[in-house]
Amino acid sequence: MVFGPRCAGTLIYTCFTQNSTSDNQILTSLWFCLVGGSVCLLLFGLLRGLLRSTYHKRLDIPDLEADPPAPRLGGLQQLWSWLYPVLVLSDTDLLRTAGLDALVLNRCLTLGVQLFVPMSVVGCAILLPVNLHGTNLRSTQQGAPAPSELMLQTLSNLADRSPLLWVHFGVAYLFCGYTCWLLRLHFRSYVILRHAYLENREFEACPADLPSGSPILRSLTTVLYNLFSLFNPLQMLRNDAEAVPSAVTVKPIRLLGEAAHDAAPLRSAPPSAQSDDAAVGLTAAPSSRSGISTLSRVSGGAGSGAADGQPLGLHAPGAPGLRPTASEAQRREGEAGTTNPTGFGAAAPARVGLRPTESEAQRRKGEAGTLAGLGVDPAGSGDREAGLQRDDSASGMLAGSAAGSSAEWAEGVAVYPWWVQRPPGGPIPPALGQIADHVLPGRATVRLQQLVRTDGGLPRGSATWVNAAQYAVLVTDLTETEEESVDSALTMNSPTGSRRRDGGRGDIEMATVDLGAAGNGPEEDKPWAANLLAESFRWMFPRSFERLVPVSNCRKLEMLLLRWDHAQGELAAARAEQTRCEAAGRAAGTRKAPTVAVGCCGCLRPRVDAVVHYSTQVDRAVKAVARLESEILAERARVLADPRPSSYFALFNSQKDALVAAQVNLIADGGLSFAVHTAPAPDDVNWPVLWLGWRPRVLRTVAVVLPVATIMVFPIGIFTGALTNLHIAVCGGNPETNKIYWKWFCSATGGNARVARELLTGVVPVIISSAWDTFVLPLLFYMLAQSERQCVSLHALDKRVSSFFFYFATFNTFFGAALGGSIFSQLGAAIQNPGQIFRLLGTAVPSSSNFFLNYVLTKALFYNLLRLVWPHNGVLLAAITRSLGLSRPKTPQQREIVRLAPSYRSGRHYGAFMTIFVIAIAFAVTAPLILPIAAAYFLTGWLVWRYCQLYFYERTYESGGLMWEFVFNRIMICQMILVFFTGCVFIVKRGYWQAGLMWFTLTPLLSLFWKYCNHYYQVRGRSMPLNAAMAAPRVLLDPAVYTQPALRPGAYGWSPEAGVVWFKYGLPKYTL
Repeated sequence: MVFGPRCAGTLIYTCFTQNSTSDNQILTSLWFCLVGGSVCLLLFGLLRGLLRSTYHKRLDIPDLEADPPAPRLGGLQQLWSWLYPVLVLSDTDLLRTAGLDALVLNRCLTLGVQLFVPMSVVGCAILLPVNLHGTNLRSTQQGAPAPSELMLQTLSNLADRSPLLWVHFGVAYLFCGYTCWLLRLHFRSYVILRHAYLENREFEACPADLPSGSPILRSLTTVLYNLFSLFNPLQMLRNDAEAVPSAVTVKPIRLLGEAAHDAAPLRSAPPSAQSDDAAVGLTAAPSSRSGISTLSRVSGGAGSGAADGQPLGLHAPGAPGLRPTASEAQRREGEAGTTNPTGFGAAAPARVGLRPTESEAQRRKGEAGTLAGLGVDPAGSGDREAGLQRDDSASGMLAGSAAGSSAEWAEGVAVYPWWVQRPPGGPIPPALGQIADHVLPGRATVRLQQLVRTDGGLPRGSATWVNAAQYAVLVTDLTETEEESVDSALTMNSPTGSRRRDGGRGDIEMATVDLGAAGNGPEEDKPWAANLLAESFRWMFPRSFERLVPVSNCRKLEMLLLRWDHAQGELAAARAEQTRCEAAGRAAGTRKAPTVAVGCCGCLRPRVDAVVHYSTQVDRAVKAVARLESEILAERARVLADPRPSSYFALFNSQKDALVAAQVNLIADGGLSFAVHTAPAPDDVNWPVLWLGWRPRVLRTVAVVLPVATIMVFPIGIFTGALTNLHIAVCGGNPETNKIYWKWFCSATGGNARVARELLTGVVPVIISSAWDTFVLPLLFYMLAQSERQCVSLHALDKRVSSFFFYFATFNTFFGAALGGSIFSQLGAAIQNPGQIFRLLGTAVPSSSNFFLNYVLTKALFYNLLRLVWPHNGVLLAAITRSLGLSRPKTPQQREIVRLAPSYRSGRHYGAFMTIFVIAIAFAVTAPLILPIAAAYFLTGWLVWRYCQLYFYERTYESGGLMWEFVFNRIMICQMILVFFTGCVFIVKRGYWQAGLMWFTLTPLLSLFWKYCNHYYQVRGRSMPLNAAMAAPRVLLDPAVYTQPALRPGAYGWSPEAGVVWFKYGLPKYTL
């Protein structure tokens, strides 16, 4: 055979030692990463005290279930004290303060540590000596290039048909078996935590987590115990089982505005002297953080103050309260005496009302002035405060008695100011009625948005908190049918064989549609499909079905709200300037009044009186706000009158019936088409998806295929792989044989040329790949995933984005970089001898392991630590500009945005984790040196992410850890890649027996395990156990909880980024 100039006269394997990334390049990257990572740690240690509000955003959140400990700042300890809460707090502490989704993200990193540390030991102890024992790459002829030291540690160093290939075969089985065992343990842990989340159980501190003795000894023991749990999956599972009590226990939910617990130092006193919260290092918020007592009006089993005869069924968002019929009220009175012997849920304080402290009353007076300045009438503060002292009787818990009519709501404010974080009791506009008792305003903690308080079926004076999503079912793709089809379907499904058109009740109570104005129109205008659905639910669940809540398209209303928010910002800025100029004018006295330049002619702009100018701007802004509010009220009324939405939320008062309804097809015939899903949590709903039927969504999915495929095959991986081999292309041969030979770049003696060569071929490709993955791909993948309109929840949208990242990492980054670099490096040999192209590729692919080793090394030692000092672009840039006196926040909206913590980008984060899993697992047998580098990546990531979860990032939704299903499925795919990839290398090494046995035995075993876990654990974890659902109390869920914020009275709960999956990342609220 004939080879290129660099391969002439050498063995074929020697030619492939010109690997994609040389040893010197990896060494250069190592030094740069060590220096860069050290600088990041030093900067973070210095800046986190100066920029306390920037690096500790979560400390300013007033309604966390448990606050993280105060950071230790000041002195030299500030450089390393950030590690103290990371290592001392347990997973239970992280779960209490950050939620189950945050813990699952951290457990993904824990899985990487527990997976790759033992694999690193086995790889370095068994595979590396075996590979170094080979002589394939050393058997070179005179004049051939010396083999790479790193390549000697790969499978390429073994000779063809070597008996030592059986060692790699056995280790491949060992790695896959250990991975499956570890995944099963994590899945069991996930099911335990998931059920505790669904049942809202209290998590208990493990006894070993509370050592006795001196504070230093206790802290050291706790750190060692937590590290032992990090590396030992069995201990991790044992901790989870002990943290969740076997019997459901009471859980004190901290209501906003209740008396505060004294904040205790983190484990600074003996356990007996500490409160329950302080014992785990989590403190309660001060009482000045006040707000709303309940999220939803619930019932213990009494009737409503509404007029009798109001039918249950479809509820219009503009009509507040629950209006049961007389017969329904009688039934509920009979159910009021039932008890719940299991004590389901978590106990809530006996009183719903909040008694504000003196300091809180003073703060409310200040916020009342703020509301009055926005045109919101703060009247009736005394009555409102008295109303907060309501009792827990059944009549007091029912909604509807004080909510007022739709007309009363429409006469109130058009938009409640979202930047006023807590309705302070007194200043709540009377027009809002009881909406302030049902939902939270602005950006409140998502866990509070999910919970419902009830005392139904419990002993008098006690109450529990339950998840609102457990009492709701999502119905999508509801297709309107002809009247005749509906009549026949109702007749067929009704036990009495007939249907009453007037909405009355026969032998079985049936629900009719309550659409407000829409329901009062002509008979042919009524939504017959919704009527049929409501009556079918009532027929199947006569004792539990409450009503349907429609989901209408309110995009135009959202645009008006965004314009209103912008106009309010302009109004606030103009008023601030007006106040400043008036103060300056009073200070100037008889001297010249302040002026301001107007126009657009630079220095030639005329100057006018500043007070007059800004007064005019204020008047103009007030008119603009008033005009927009009128348009908002009109558009809201128009949307609420829409009689034919395609999606509904069906509300039940029983968890058992809601669980059953989400898994059955209620109507077997009749021409009605719809899909039933388990309802996402109120904070987790992806509203734009619910506006469309199934046909537009299918068309959108088809339209998105081509852009997704284009991004997947975009040759960024091939480009970076080729860039690492630039020295081969421009330095191969000599100036006579290579037309692109670059003498300066290829010089071996020039120091500058050598550094430039190592940087350009070693560091720059990793930077380009990381920048592409960090800044470009997240926005593109989000736009495409949201444009599909397939994800009804935000966590499903994050899953979709993570799937895009995984496929990109697999086909573009992994295969693209591996094959791209190999093809580029061996292009000359392949052209001169096309018959050897398959063997060239198969032999050259292991050489790309150096590129991926360099890639993972850079991520582990630099990019993970960079997150500490630069966790969010917007937050850090804003902090820098504010410190320089630039772009200071001037309006209440801007100040609130600065205060709020950014969210996770779970789709991007899990995508990054899966990229490392793909690379490390695929090369685990072929290039085992990558395993300890992967373990270092997950260990540094575990430390950094744990700190960021405690102090910086705050979730925008809580799905209860459902992203674990994505992690499990993708790691199983990674194992399939390992089997295929290692088998291909065996084929190249002529180890046909090893390849055949691996492909035809290990692949089926992995498939069976995959199917078993999905069938046994995934199904168990998704839904609450039926026996627990049967023991749950009955709850009357207020429809406002599952009403789009823009459609609520006053747009209560709306904010500019409400419903956006990633907060403070500049994502467009709506895509194509």
